Amino acid sequence: MGGPTEPEVRAQARPDGAVDLWTDVPVRPPAVSVGAVLAGWARREPGRPFLAEPEGAAGWRVRTYGQVWREVRAAAAGLLARGAGPEAPVLLLSDNSLAHAVVQLACQLVGVPAVPLSPSHLGTVEGRARIGALARRLRPALAFAEDGARDGAALDAADVPTLVARAPRPGDAVLGAPGPEVAPAEVEVRASRVGPDTAAKLLLTSGSTGAPKAVIQTHGMLAANQASLAAAWPWLAQAPPLLVDWLPWSHTFGGNHDFNLVLWHGGVLHIDDGRPEGAAFERRLARLADLGPTLLFDVPRTFERLIPRLADDAALAARVLGRARVVFFAGAALSRELWGRLRGLVARHGPPGAFVACGWGATETGPMASVVVGPVDGPDRIGIPGPGTTVRLAPVGEDLELRVRGPSVTPGYWGDPEGTTAAFDADGFFRTGDAGALADPERPGRGLRFCGRLSESFKLSSGTWVRASALRLELLDALAPLCSDLVLAGPSAPHVVALVFTSPKRLAAFARAEAGRAVAPEGDARALLSDPDVGAAVVRRLAAHNAAAGGSSRRIARVALTLRGPDPAAGEITDKGYINPRRVRAHRPALFDALLAHAPGRAPLDGDTGPVRIAE
Repeated sequence: MGGPTEPEVRAQARPDGAVDLWTDVPVRPPAVSVGAVLAGWARREPGRPFLAEPEGAAGWRVRTYGQVWREVRAAAAGLLARGAGPEAPVLLLSDNSLAHAVVQLACQLVGVPAVPLSPSHLGTVEGRARIGALARRLRPALAFAEDGARDGAALDAADVPTLVARAPRPGDAVLGAPGPEVAPAEVEVRASRVGPDTAAKLLLTSGSTGAPKAVIQTHGMLAANQASLAAAWPWLAQAPPLLVDWLPWSHTFGGNHDFNLVLWHGGVLHIDDGRPEGAAFERRLARLADLGPTLLFDVPRTFERLIPRLADDAALAARVLGRARVVFFAGAALSRELWGRLRGLVARHGPPGAFVACGWGATETGPMASVVVGPVDGPDRIGIPGPGTTVRLAPVGEDLELRVRGPSVTPGYWGDPEGTTAAFDADGFFRTGDAGALADPERPGRGLRFCGRLSESFKLSSGTWVRASALRLELLDALAPLCSDLVLAGPSAPHVVALVFTSPKRLAAFARAEAGRAVAPEGDARALLSDPDVGAAVVRRLAAHNAAAGGSSRRIARVALTLRGPDPAAGEITDKGYINPRRVRAHRPALFDALLAHAPGRAPLDGDTGPVRIAE
């Protein structure tokens, strides 16, 4: 590849101003299907551990490749007997688990599209209504849930035959229990018909800008994605990877990238029920320290909590990072301040050659479209095109859109030919909606830089475009370490404003450092929100940012600090643990009205949100 930090990347300029980028790194022919990979490991090394889920206080229930293969074949016979097929998918209404994995792999073995839905749909009226709408649209043969008693309302919403792992209700089939199934020979026949163009899964888009689309995930695209990653990270073949992973399988990061990486390389996946928040984070931290993953994949929200803990405890950092060849974040951007701290921790406590990487891609690209192959110089560096993939930088207004073509790209959306056509340009490149640029136009080997979502940009009343994704990262750095996250607003207004999320600990540290306030983290944080010296310090930071920013599109006019963090129950935090700006603005209209008002009041906006601070 020409070196660990600057591989050879070819660039071809086009007459329309676009630039196509690719690397000539050879890619081994991928496997035919997901089922073929599982069968291969079960045949060669049936006793090798594959999947584990928590059992008891500190134990794990482990299944080997051989055990999973036997369970998958039996489950596949039952799915076929209940009418599942290429046009009759199976809904998976379950969080990550061994049972979920068996049903999903059984679907893939015999050519049945698996449709994993977000577990957040299970517990709300709105979510169950969404399940019903999707079932009417996709016409599944049956729906699977982990617990019939607990998840009964969600199963009822699907209104199709049901399969559960435990606690069945009358009429529920039970995974692994005697019941109707086809002959083993029929399983073999159906499996033999599965090829690269067969749908392995349907993954749903977020639906934040309309009805969710069902993205077809073929066996060929999933296999090509893993072959591309194996070519970019050849050291994966040296030892089976060990992951401790919570990322939901209803999303492409956890369900495709992470799960399939383990399967393709004969590794072991510990299915973590930790999360970035509360007690679930403590469980995650304890498991990372106990197991020492060889790859650490997560979202920025987890790293925001993980980095301070590791910085304060070198022994803990060594246990968590000591075997992690790559520490990898995706799903959202990490601030430069946190990225720098994480890079330092990996350099001190990681194995030789370890590096921090930002993943980039989409549900429609399998997901990996670009890959970081060694150390980079910023959190926005997303690496080079994945081997076998071409990335196009296409002019869209004043930006360059990142577009992708290659064997890892979806053929389109299930039952939506118009949406499929609109998603691709005339040359067959998928339009990601992300903006990007070359890190160094003279040296393509330095890779690509992520510049935010095109859809998150907005116009001020002056007609000036604000690139919100890039500005968010700049402001996170300007207010570090006060700010845990923030949401910008300003469409059709004369200026940009920000609601800044902080915490008692962050606020107390900022008050001590910037305003000389000797306040313990557990002190009265609400009083600090209105403290005039703290407010003056915030304004000084914003003024320094604005002085260097240039025009109105990068200047922040007003800001308010809030201790009331994003609410997952309100959809302000996604399943993957990153903030949803549209939901935050929709659920806090009074705060943003005050921020955008011509003459905002000086009184606190509410008990957990301080007054509006005017920066200019």
